[in-house]
Parts: sequence; C-alpha cells; structure tokens
Amino acid sequence: MDGPARPQWPLIVAFSALWGLALVTLASVEMRYGAALAAGLVVFTMPFLLSDSRRYFLTLITLTLFVGSNKMFASVTNVWPYDLIERMTINGTDVLLLGGCVVWLFSGIGAQRAPGLKGKHLFLPMLGLLAAVLLSFQNATYPMHGVFELFRMVKVFLLYVFLVYNIRRREEIRLIVAILGLNIMVQLAITLLQKYGGSNLGLAYFGEATASMESMIGVERVFRAGGTLGHPNHFAYCLDLLIPLFLSMSFSSSLSRRQRAFFTAALAAALLCLYMTLSRGGLVGTGVALAIAAPLILHRNMRLGRFSVRTGALVLVLLVAACAAAPLIYQRFSQSDAGAFRARIDQWQVATNIISAHPWVGIGLNNYRNVAPSYDDTASHIATVFTYPVHNVYLLAWAETGVVGLMGLLVLMIAALRMAYFGRCPYGEQHDLQFGLFFGFVAYLIHSNVDINPPGSYAFFYFLLAVLTASQHLATPGPRSTR
Repeated sequence: MDGPARPQWPLIVAFSALWGLALVTLASVEMRYGAALAAGLVVFTMPFLLSDSRRYFLTLITLTLFVGSNKMFASVTNVWPYDLIERMTINGTDVLLLGGCVVWLFSGIGAQRAPGLKGKHLFLPMLGLLAAVLLSFQNATYPMHGVFELFRMVKVFLLYVFLVYNIRRREEIRLIVAILGLNIMVQLAITLLQKYGGSNLGLAYFGEATASMESMIGVERVFRAGGTLGHPNHFAYCLDLLIPLFLSMSFSSSLSRRQRAFFTAALAAALLCLYMTLSRGGLVGTGVALAIAAPLILHRNMRLGRFSVRTGALVLVLLVAACAAAPLIYQRFSQSDAGAFRARIDQWQVATNIISAHPWVGIGLNNYRNVAPSYDDTASHIATVFTYPVHNVYLLAWAETGVVGLMGLLVLMIAALRMAYFGRCPYGEQHDLQFGLFFGFVAYLIHSNVDINPPGSYAFFYFLLAVLTASQHLATPGPRSTR
C-alpha cells in the first residue's frame, strides 16, 4: 500500500481542491457540500502521494470512529411505527475503508502475508455468526429490513479484515491507541461547550444531536453528553470499551512518563464524559469492570514496587471524584425516568414471547420492531408505546436469529475475551494492552444487558478486536510484511 513520495504532491493537492470547487460551482451545489467534496478529493489524493499510505488510512479511520454522522442512500418504510423508516447508510469510516481497500487491492493483496494463527481463530466465530444470521431470513416477514442490518454487519467485518491485514508494526498500534485518547479529550471539550454553552455547536454534519439531550431527575431536567456520537448511550458504549484501556496504559511500565501522563489525562476525560452521559448501563458496566481491574493493578504495583506515588494519587482522586459524583448518580438510578426499569421488564416479556414462538431461527434479522406488537401481551402495550427493539442485546439476538444466532454471538464474545485474556501474557506492553481491552469487553457485555447496540454490527467493537488480533500477531515470532 505504500509507495514512494513524490515531490509534486502540493500541486496535485491544490489541483484536486480547485477541481472539486469547480465541479461544485458547475453543479450549483450548496457551499457546505462543495467544501466536503473538495476535502474528499484532497483526502483521496493523498494516499498516492505519501510514503506511508497505510498509516494515513489507519489514522483517518481511527479519527472518524467518533464522527456519528450517517448519510442515507436507501430506505424502506417500517410497518410499525408508520412514521419511521429503516435506513441504509454510510459514514466517514465506511468511505475511508472503501478507499483504503481500493489502494490495498492495487498494491497487491495476494503478495501480503496472511494473519497468523492467533488472528485466524476470530474469523471462524464471525463467519459462524454471519451464517446464523443468514439462516434467520427463512422466517423473515420483512426481508429487506434484514438486508439493511446484514449490510451493516458486512461493513464491520470488512473493517476487521482490513485492519488485521494492514496493522503491521507495533508503532501503528501505539499510534492508534494514542489517537483514541486524543479523540476522547476532543469529545470532552465538545461536551463541555455543549453543556455550558446552552445549546449544540452546529456540528450536526459530524454527528452531533440537533437538540441537547436531557433526562428528568425528579422534576429537574439534566444535561446528558453525546458528543459527536449523538445519543448519550452510544457515547457510553465507546467509553465502556476505552476507560479500562486508558487505566491500563496509565500504569504501563513500557511507556515513558510523558506517555503515561497523556493516558492519565485521557482516563480523566473519559471518566468525566461517562459521568455526563448519565448512562446507567454504562455506569454499571464500567463500574463493575473498574472494580475488578483497579484492585488488580493496585496489587501488581504494590507487589512490584512500581508507581507508588501515582497509584496512591489515583486512588485518592478517584475516591474524591466518586464522592462528588455519587449524589447525582444515585438520583439517576433512584429518581430518574421512573418508568424506565418497568419498561425494560415489559420489553423482556415481549421478547420472551417471541422466543417461545420461534426458538430456533427467530423471526428474522432486524424484524423485531415490526413484529413485536403481535406478541405484546403486556398491560402497558410496550411495543406500541415504546417503539424500539428490546433493550437487551442477548434477548434481541435470540428473538431475531434464534438460538443458533445467540450461540454464534456468544461464541464470538467468548472468543474475544479468550483472546484478550492477559493471564498468560508476561508483563509488558502487550500485557497492558490485553488487560485494558479485556476489561473493556467486560464492561461492554454488562452494559449490553440493558441497552441495544448489537456487537454483530458495532464498528467500534470490531475495530478494537482488529487491534487486539494484530497486536497478538505482532507479538509472536516470525517475519511480518511491513510493505
């Protein structure tokens, strides 16, 4: 994917920008779309001009993971509710992934070494999940809705494959993790501006919600952070996966003092963002993961006699922060949205009714919203009043794809945890990475019990799986292409 640098690249970039603006002018397109088109032409010119185009795409893909803007190019109407449509969309990550794959193919995919055995064993669970999903189509009343979700799954599988093949140096993994930390700091800045500026920042093109997200605590409306991911619960899922990783990196003896300070700042930013999302699933999932991970790090540091001052300072700061945040968090669980828990119980009842009727292959991928009212025997008529799929990833997988799909999902989750398990890994950079990712996956899986963000089509989850796979392959002996 990498080619020699060319000295005339400034002229080519300038030409691309002018050509993009000319096209926009001729087509009478709005200026903001013109700027986007011109920027896009520049972005896709650069890989052919840089000496390391792989790193270029890896960097941009990592940056765009936090841009929640999705552009629709196909849609189908829902049977229920009537005013909603199912969308087939693409986003910035998809566009960059497509460009990266094109450059990758032109550079000679066949000549590149395949991932090692430690990378291969995640392909089988993924393919098993995909096979189970395809099996569910035989019962699908609305197959086009399933096709849309299948499209999302294929996109994240392709993301995984692309990253596994193209992360070929340990330095690239360090760069990716550092960009993730920088992303969180930017999200904190955006969140603070949203909160204290009193409105959104006009970043809807990048995924910001068009109106401030708020929830009721008692009789008071409280701001909830969504950053450029839109919904606070979507933001919380990202934080579930990243907070344990930043904690682990903050105490990594493989990093310099400056790098540890950077990840400590990223950890503080991520914790503050999670607090401002007020996501109960995120607070519980990350809280449980940290309650296990933090004592393990504390015990390790005490046993090895490392980071004594840093460890003590972190414990003190966390205690003070927990005491300061406790009143609002307690109110969020005890007074906020009084019917939320009851609604989830009713949703679970509807899901179990569907599972009882279609236990083996389910009702069809992404058919839940349209089919649920037919199985709703709750007093609240929850499927009609609250028109979202059941807020439990495991029940949703079982209802839509049957026990076959649920087993496929659980096998993938277990394989991810098994790969990330750090107990067999000697202390060092790889151990610290696996430690953080393992507890990030734990937090994510706990959160998935009360919310909906299916792992089968969640790009950020597959992104971290690919980083884990590539890192383990780089940690094994043997040559690896760095072309």
